[in-house]
Order: sequence, then structure tokens, then C-alpha cells
Amino acid sequence: MKNFRWKNSFLARLGLTAGVLLLTQHAFAAGTTAGTDINNLATVSYEVGTVLQPVVESAPGVGNDVPGVGNGTITTFMVDNRVDFSLTQVGSTNTIVTPGQTDAYLEFLLTNDGNLPQDFNLALIPLASGDGPVNTTFTDTDVELANLRIRVGNGGGVPVLTDLPYGDEIAVGATVTVYVFGDADLLLGLVNNDVANYELTATVAAAGTALTLGTDLVDDVGNPDTAAVEVVFAEGGAIGDGVLEVRDGFVVFGSRADCQQGGHGYFGSVQSHDEPESNSGCSCRVHDYDHQQWRR
Repeated sequence: MKNFRWKNSFLARLGLTAGVLLLTQHAFAAGTTAGTDINNLATVSYEVGTVLQPVVESAPGVGNDVPGVGNGTITTFMVDNRVDFSLTQVGSTNTIVTPGQTDAYLEFLLTNDGNLPQDFNLALIPLASGDGPVNTTFTDTDVELANLRIRVGNGGGVPVLTDLPYGDEIAVGATVTVYVFGDADLLLGLVNNDVANYELTATVAAAGTALTLGTDLVDDVGNPDTAAVEVVFAEGGAIGDGVLEVRDGFVVFGSRADCQQGGHGYFGSVQSHDEPESNSGCSCRVHDYDHQQWRR
């Protein structure tokens, strides 16, 4: 894209080529807003034998082969959209869920570390026993929770109808909380130590319209254009693909109540390990999973 020519010195051409390799990359800088113009003028000094030669300055296009200060031309670069973000789980162990519990949730943090607001397309992938342990020790037992939902917002662990299932116009430097809600429906037949693991993926998408998920971004690698804002994936501080994944899961642990009243049996969930309140005409047995025994 930018070539420097100097007819009389191979060493000069070699030195200028090294500079060109730096200048032909995508123009991006951490902390500089995408779309910002940066003006650059490179200067090369060299010697022939022991004789110092006049400097050669850079120029856009075919370059410059006229030595001397003032014979070059400033090259203008437009800072690209440097896509950098992080996705991490909150905590380091599976979330305990009790049979019958609703709106149990996993919690993640999504941060935009790039130089332009972004949308994020969020997706949830159920894992299986063959996918290995999550949080070191929890291997999936091939069960799932019901009514799984992704929500981004400030509900503090409470699902809010206005919360979106994707990251919307996430500002530079901003962090949002991503919740994955699920219900441990009694009809699922979950038992103690059942594990349901999931992988949450975040794919960067174009921002620009509030309350509308943009299209997934594509890296412009291999097609540098200094006059346009291009997409450069750099998540995790390295060359990336615009996608990050993190794993977390639920583990079933709680008490189960098997009660009879008036000849009719019912199955319920007890959140704590205290004895249930006495009800007239009700005989209730509670299985305490903490101590693996039945209590009346």
C-alpha cells in the first residue's frame, strides 16, 4: 500500500521496507476512538560507507525517493474499530438449585475494552457429560433446567421484562451483568447431585441502533484501508475471532418433602433444612440431603 523508493542505495530501500511493514498494518491504538485521524511522517537516516546521507521522508501511494527534509508527504491513517472485550463468570463454583426452584441464575460480566460501542450476540449451549468438568469438579449428568433465559441488565438476579437477551450499545469501558435464568421444575425429576452445565458465548456485533441487535462483525484482516474504519479483532489482548466463551452450571442440592394429607400425597420442595411447620391432618417426611436421612 505504501512503497518507498530510493534508486541509489539498497540499504536505504531495506531500511524503508522495514518501516513500510509497520505502516501497512491496520491502524488501531488502545484508548483512541475509532474514526480518529492520525497523521504520520516517517524519516529514514542511513550511511553509505561512513558517509551520512540526506534523510528520506515517507509519502503515501508510491512513496518518495527524493532525499532531504521537506520532500516527503504526511500520510493520514484512520483509527480502526479495535474489538476487545472480556466475558467472565461471577464466582468459581456451580450454583446450587433446589428441586422446584424458579429463576435460579448464573451470573457473568461482559466488558467492552475496545474503542467503539458494540452490541453482543449472546447464546447458550447445553453441555453434556462428555464435555468434561466445569469449575474443576462438576461434570454434567445430562440433565437440563427448564425455561432457560439470557438477560442483560441490572435486575440483581431478578428477571426484568425490559432486560434484553443481548448486549445493546455497550459503551467503551462499560461492564454489564449477564444472567442465565432457569427453573428446576419438579416434573424434570431432578435429584441431589444432578449437574446441568452450560457454555455462554458472546459474539461482537455492530452497534448503532438502540434496542436492536446488530449483525455480527467480520474482521477486515488482509484488507487494510487507511481511509476507512475497519474491524480488527483483538479480544483477550491478541488476534481473535470476535467470539468468547465461558462455562458455568447448576448443581441440584436441597431437601425433598413427601407429604400426605387426607389420603392424598403430594411432592414439594423445602428450601431450608428446618422442620416444616405443622399442619393439621398432615404427616410430612423431609429428606435432608445434607445428612442423607429422613426426618419427621
